[in-house]
Amino acid sequence: MIFFPDPTTRTVGLVINEHVFRLMEVRRGPFYHRKLRLQRYAETRIPDGIVVAGVFKKPDEAAARLKSLLKKAFGRMKTCGVVVSLPETRTFIKVINVTKPATLEEVPAAVSAEASLHIPVPIQDLYLDWQPVGDAKAVPVGKPMSVAIAAAPKEIVDSYAATLEMAGLIPVAFEIEAQSIVRCVIPIHDDPAKSYGIIDFGATRSSFIVYDHGTIQFTVSIPLSGDMLTERIGAALNVSPEEAERTKRQCGVDAHKCGTQIWEIMQPFLAEISERIQNAMEFYRDHFTNGRALDELLLCGGGANMARMDELLTELLKINVRKADPQVNLDAKHSNLPVEVMLSSTTAVGLALRQPLSKGKSQKKL
Repeated sequence: MIFFPDPTTRTVGLVINEHVFRLMEVRRGPFYHRKLRLQRYAETRIPDGIVVAGVFKKPDEAAARLKSLLKKAFGRMKTCGVVVSLPETRTFIKVINVTKPATLEEVPAAVSAEASLHIPVPIQDLYLDWQPVGDAKAVPVGKPMSVAIAAAPKEIVDSYAATLEMAGLIPVAFEIEAQSIVRCVIPIHDDPAKSYGIIDFGATRSSFIVYDHGTIQFTVSIPLSGDMLTERIGAALNVSPEEAERTKRQCGVDAHKCGTQIWEIMQPFLAEISERIQNAMEFYRDHFTNGRALDELLLCGGGANMARMDELLTELLKINVRKADPQVNLDAKHSNLPVEVMLSSTTAVGLALRQPLSKGKSQKKL
C-alpha cells in the first residue's frame, strides 16, 4: 500500500512570463470516454519587475504568487509536479547534422561538439538535450545524421528550479516554448508529409517556428508583440494604455472597422511581421538540407484573436494562414474556456499535454 503517493504522477503545465503566471491541467476522461480534456485552468496577473526577460528578479515574491495561484486552482495549497516552459528568447532549438561516430558511446560527444558550432554561447554554460531525427540506425558510420538539439542556459534553468521549489512545486520537466506550442496545435496523428510554419504572436514577444519532417527544424524570434502595437496606438491617438488596448482588440487589423488612422498604424506593422516571416521561410528552404516550401501557417498567441489577422497575412505572404486549433488534441466538448482564451494559452495547453500523451509510449532519448 502506498501511504504517500508520488506527487509528480499528476502534473500541471505552468507558463511563466513578464505579465502572467498561467496553470493548466489536462486529464483523460472516464474509462468509457478516454479522450483528453481540460481539467483545470487558472492564471494570475503579476506586477512589472518580478520577471524580466525570463529572469526572476524577485524570486521570493514570485514564489508567493505561485503559491496563491495553486490555491486559486485547487482551492488549497497543493504539492504537485509541474512541466514549465523556458523563455523562448533565452533558449535554442534546431535540427543539425552530425557525422555518425563508430559507436553509440561517442554520439553525445559528437553532438556536443557540433552543437557548439551552432550556438553562440559556451556549451559548458548550457543544459543540452538532443534527439535523433528519423531512423539513426539506418545511417552509415561516417555519414551525416540529423539530430534535433535543444539548449538552455544553466543560470536560467537553475533559477527556475529554485523558485519553483520555494513555492512547493516539483519541476518534472523544463521545455522550450516551441515544443509545447507544437504539441498543442499539431494533431497527434497528423500527416508526417505536411510542413507548417507556426506564428506565435504574444503580448511581450513573438516567434516563428518551422515544423517539418515530424520535428521542429528551427525557431526565430520576431521583435514585434501585442504590447508594442498597443504602445503605437496609444502614441498615435494620445490615449491611455488601457484605451489603446481596447481599441486594438476592437479593431484588429480590419481597415474598415476603425478608420484610416488605425489602419495607418496597422499596415506597417503587418508589413514588418510578414517580411520577417517571409525571410524565415526562405532561409529554411535555402539553407536546410531537407528544406522546402511550407504547406500552411498556423497563427496562435493572443495576437491570433485580432480581427482579420489571418486573412491579411494570407494576402501578404501568398500562403494559407489560419488560426490554430488549440483543442485539436483535446475533447473540445468538455472545455468551458472560450477559444480566444485557449489561443492565448497554447503554450500552457502543450505543457499540460506532455504527461498524458507520453504515458504508455516508449520515449526516445533526446
